[in-house]
Amino acid sequence: MNQLFTAVLLLRAVLRSDDVTYDTICGSLSVYLLMATAWGVAYLLLNFLQPAAFFMDPARHRNHSLDWTDCMFYSFVTLTTVGYGDIVPISAQARSLSILEAVSGTLYAAVLIARLVGLHAGAKSHPEHGRRSLISKLPK
Repeated sequence: MNQLFTAVLLLRAVLRSDDVTYDTICGSLSVYLLMATAWGVAYLLLNFLQPAAFFMDPARHRNHSLDWTDCMFYSFVTLTTVGYGDIVPISAQARSLSILEAVSGTLYAAVLIARLVGLHAGAKSHPEHGRRSLISKLPK
């Protein structure tokens, strides 16, 4: 639960930022990584409640059940929409979570890039605004 709370606070800070800084970029990357981890925990919980929710390719995962590292792997592969196919959602709940994660990962990247490009373009078109805000932050 702390991951989700942290991700929401970081996302708020990133989206409310007035300019693109190192902190803004690090914050946005942190949100993305926290999203993947939160989805991985959701998959682990679903696998605990429904052991047959996912199918793992036996050629790649001999005598192996879905564990934490597999859930993280599947989460990052799904969030980035790579989809290797060695872990496949079987149940309706697993497919639904996978769809939600893929859509949220795609939308996050699109909205974040649009926001950061807009901030950067705004700072380029009004350079005096950026200088004024930087100077106003200096201690007197």
